[in-house]
Amino acid sequence: MNWKPVEVVDRRIAAELILKRFIIGICVACAVGNPLDAKQLHDVLAPPVNQSQSGSPPLHLSNRIMEDAKLVGLNGLSLKFRFSGKTDDEFSPQQIVRWGQWRGIIDRSAVWLSDGTWFAGDVAWSGQDQLTVQNRWFQLDNVPMRQVRGVVLLPAASLADWIRIHQSMQAATGEDDVVWLRDRRRLSGVVDWSSLSSNTQLKLVTSGQEIAVPIAEIEAMVASPALFGPVPSAALKIGLSDGSLLYANDISASDQRAQFKLSSLKQIETLGQLDEFAGAISFLSCERVPHVQYLDQLKPASDRHATENQLKYELGVGKDVNGGPLLLGSHRKTGMAFHGLAMHSSHQVAFRWDRSPGRFLAEVRLAPSANRLGSVLCKVLLARDGNLQTALEFPLDSITNGSRHVDIDIEDSQLVVLVVEKAEQSQYGDQVLWLDARIATPRN
Repeated sequence: MNWKPVEVVDRRIAAELILKRFIIGICVACAVGNPLDAKQLHDVLAPPVNQSQSGSPPLHLSNRIMEDAKLVGLNGLSLKFRFSGKTDDEFSPQQIVRWGQWRGIIDRSAVWLSDGTWFAGDVAWSGQDQLTVQNRWFQLDNVPMRQVRGVVLLPAASLADWIRIHQSMQAATGEDDVVWLRDRRRLSGVVDWSSLSSNTQLKLVTSGQEIAVPIAEIEAMVASPALFGPVPSAALKIGLSDGSLLYANDISASDQRAQFKLSSLKQIETLGQLDEFAGAISFLSCERVPHVQYLDQLKPASDRHATENQLKYELGVGKDVNGGPLLLGSHRKTGMAFHGLAMHSSHQVAFRWDRSPGRFLAEVRLAPSANRLGSVLCKVLLARDGNLQTALEFPLDSITNGSRHVDIDIEDSQLVVLVVEKAEQSQYGDQVLWLDARIATPRN
């Protein structure tokens, strides 16, 4: 799928039209003797909700969301954050639901390891059973081929390009090795991996015939998906500025170096200064946060959607309603998150709760879309003693590009219901992302 980039001119024109409409509304209200009060003026002219002035992303912890968080260092087994440029605090990786976003590997080759880890950098075959990755942050000489799931040789030119390659490699099945060529053709068979040591051509046996494929024509390839099986769950995901994504079992820092324990390469250590490496971290996520239940891992009690034009958008579980990744950010800083729900407008989904103490938390935003306006009304409803009540209601629109952080006490609730409805500027295809939607329970 080829995605068009957001046209800045169109968005500027759209924003100006909306601003003019607000100004006209203010003037009309004043002209007819109904001037807007201070609160109404604030609602019209206020900046986007939850929009950090410094551009630092929020830090999602198990039971709260902290605004404007900048990672400033690693200290032993802790990560140090600075909030709003003033206050510092440290957290263990196991406390972090998410910080930042993974931006994929753009303009670089990459290696995909058995444990799910991605390393960005030029790839060369150093022997029949080994390869080398020229990575900015790690020395990756003589990586065993038995730990390599796949390789991207032709770098992605954009995030959309990376998503296409990434999804194709993830979706590959069967016992055969799979090779994708520059012209998008797909070949399958048995790869002679030792032939790669020539760095000129790949030998592939397909349909009983051996063919030679120039390495310069190969976009990506994966070793037998059936042999490796599904990607295992990792304790931590750490994304770097070069697009590398580590699936780590543990992280620590000492002697101006950070150490990571991986299932594939055991333990690796960073190159360069520790503070410089900390500045290169752009994404953090702990898969197993104590006392947290992700909604995308729970079965809904009810899932209802008002179809439009006889098309039905299914609930996106860990992906958007079209089956793509959960995207957030502007078109130049768009990245991916791994947990959340996606809902089309005119959609509601309910989850059962056992009345016990807990809090529902999420970062709610419209999915990025090119060249169009969009707005929705979001609600969180709670069922208590048979009565369904609105706990929170808020609008979102694509002009302000803001997000809303939700934090609601759900004790004594039997149902938690998420609702998305159309609003004044709604467009067909609007979808809302409930990123890292979760229920946090108290620690014993």
